Amino acid sequence: MFNIANLVPVWKFDGGQVLRQICPGPIALALASFFLLSAFLAVGWRAGFSSGFLLAAGAVFSILSLLTMGSGIKPRYELEPIRTVDRFAIACALLAVFVIHGCGVLWASAQLL
Repeated sequence: MFNIANLVPVWKFDGGQVLRQICPGPIALALASFFLLSAFLAVGWRAGFSSGFLLAAGAVFSILSLLTMGSGIKPRYELEPIRTVDRFAIACALLAVFVIHGCGVLWASAQLL
């Protein structure tokens, strides 16, 4: 559960850092963040969490992301720009990791029933 939570698109979590690297602009970043947070909440809903809890979690993650948006840790060295094919590969890797962890959470929640 911790590993999939780390993929939430909050600025200082891994999900937020990866999205910052693969999204070329603020609109693409906002759309990708919304999609990833929605997918995270959908996994939680499918795992059996209550809708009230999921709404609260979504609100907390959204507010946390907005509050920490400009305070990211700056790398020691400037990141080199990546090509479109690299962005696509990283996005596929993020999606694969999310699906693998999501399936693990869903499997584990099914075992509890």
